Amino acid sequence: MNRISILGIAAAFALGMATLVAAGTATGTTTIIGPTGGPADGQAHEDTPTDVEVTISTTAPVVPYEYSVINKCWFSGKTSGPSDSFERFDLAGPWFEPEPGDPPTMIVSVNVQPVPEGAKCKVYLIKNNTVVKGSTTTYSVVGP
Repeated sequence: MNRISILGIAAAFALGMATLVAAGTATGTTTIIGPTGGPADGQAHEDTPTDVEVTISTTAPVVPYEYSVINKCWFSGKTSGPSDSFERFDLAGPWFEPEPGDPPTMIVSVNVQPVPEGAKCKVYLIKNNTVVKGSTTTYSVVGP
């Protein structure tokens, strides 16, 4: 009987730990919308701030400043080595749900004003300095 009790307690503990781990897992997306205040053409234009739609899918509540957007650009056109441009935006909100039950979403404006045409960039989400799975978008900066 003691063996069954111990196995039951161990199974309950393992299930509880799995639930805690699953609650902390998040996925996300970043999507280039287009120039801030301009047409939603899905491109980043040189010398123009660019809107990025950010979505986070998680079972845990999204807390202000828990997530950040990172935007890095390489002027050489290759996404390797140290970046020539770096921005970090800590996300405070406001978050909105396009439809009830949809994941939290917001629009962030990234600054590509000092970034030349032809540069390659990456925008992604981080949580606790770890990249959020599925959130990396690579894009090229186009002319005006």
